Amino acid sequence: MKIFYIKKMAISFIMGIMLASCSDDFLEVDVNGRLIAETTEDYSQLLSSPFLAGYFSPTRIALSPEVCMLEPFNSGVFFPTKLPAFRWQDDIYLPDDDINEISEFARSLYTYNKIINEVLNSKGGSESEKLSLQAEAYAGRAWTYFQLINYFGKPYDPATSSTDLGFPIITESDITQTNFEQGTVEDVYQFILDDLNKAIPNLPDTFNRLRMSLGAGKALLAKVHIFMGDYGQGLDNLNEAFIHFDAAPLEVGIYDYNITTLPGGVHALGFLGPGFVNANVNIENPYSRENINFDGFFGAELLLAPETTMLYGATDIRRNHFFSNSANAFAPPFALPNILRLTSGPSAPYGINIPDLYLLRAECKLRLNNIDGAIEDLQFLRSHRMPVTDASLPAGLSKDELLIFTIEERTREFAVRGMEWFTTRRLFTDPLFSGKTHTHTIYNTDGTIKETFVLTPERLVVRFNKRFINQNPNFTNNP
Repeated sequence: MKIFYIKKMAISFIMGIMLASCSDDFLEVDVNGRLIAETTEDYSQLLSSPFLAGYFSPTRIALSPEVCMLEPFNSGVFFPTKLPAFRWQDDIYLPDDDINEISEFARSLYTYNKIINEVLNSKGGSESEKLSLQAEAYAGRAWTYFQLINYFGKPYDPATSSTDLGFPIITESDITQTNFEQGTVEDVYQFILDDLNKAIPNLPDTFNRLRMSLGAGKALLAKVHIFMGDYGQGLDNLNEAFIHFDAAPLEVGIYDYNITTLPGGVHALGFLGPGFVNANVNIENPYSRENINFDGFFGAELLLAPETTMLYGATDIRRNHFFSNSANAFAPPFALPNILRLTSGPSAPYGINIPDLYLLRAECKLRLNNIDGAIEDLQFLRSHRMPVTDASLPAGLSKDELLIFTIEERTREFAVRGMEWFTTRRLFTDPLFSGKTHTHTIYNTDGTIKETFVLTPERLVVRFNKRFINQNPNFTNNP
């Protein structure tokens, strides 16, 4: 079994086809699990596959530094990779496991490569339709590689990225391919930029939250530049993205929790907790990609750490409405009052997300000395998350203090949703944040500390397991 884990991928594609269409002549799968598409509409339907919109990374939230664990919930974690990820162990996956973060995204790469290489020769569509579909696939592939390099490659550093090992660049939808070259971090980031620059001229202005639009493509390009430390280019792309979102035929914006959490609102409390907005109608997600998040709905395995809880103000609706201080509706409170469980639904967004873009734009403005512009973006977001009278920033903060406040605002916005892991990696060696120690704590049932773990530079990357290395012997494992 090679890098694509053929059996799992073929089954997933068959399920995707069944969900996407009941027509007998839509798409076929040959005996080797390869998709057969002929018409331009076939390729369009591939881009609408539900398997491109939802992913499952059991490690992503566990790696994030804002979480803790509490006995006895950590003792029987449902997904066995969570505990070693939470401990920031050298090896998260067992020697014979499939690596979810590879097999999940490899399925997407197969689809995007197929569309990129074949759609221009498809039947029935116009040239502009074909170029638009190819552009969506280029941008989707770029998004997929952005995820992969932020799991398996070191954070981008212009001084070392040309030698830091990354992930193989795969451009063919060939399930029999086995000889992959590993590539460097610089190679992968340049590949992402090249794909986005190819995509943007032909990305559609029409809007579908499950498909890549021109605004979403510009936003992704901005995010990639920011992760490379180019805040000026990132800001330019963000501003262009917001122009496209403002002109979108569907609503794009930020929910006002002062309204939506009230009875009758989309986030109002129900029997199972706060209301959950489906991806295809969520105004905060112009490009919806969701990570299945059992820790935000069913379980109490990964909890909000006390030191993170203390970052919220007393009237912050994000804490008061979307977290609980007990394991379920019928359980007693946790022994430590500042340990909280997220209750906001079974998935978490990590595609293109409007609150994320506001926070990234505020950070760019601060780094480029536009302090007033950054404050405006921050207060706009905060005014939708708490009473307007409490949304103002603390007075007298310096530029560096505002930057720290902005990153803390990210934690308040995305805690226990998996977004914080990539931010932690990106800022780990930033001079303003490099002195911060990231810890994970397991608490006993009475609230006393059982174990504490510290994040080291080596564990900013996920190691490949024995099975993967055996299948790809020319790979060098991460340290």
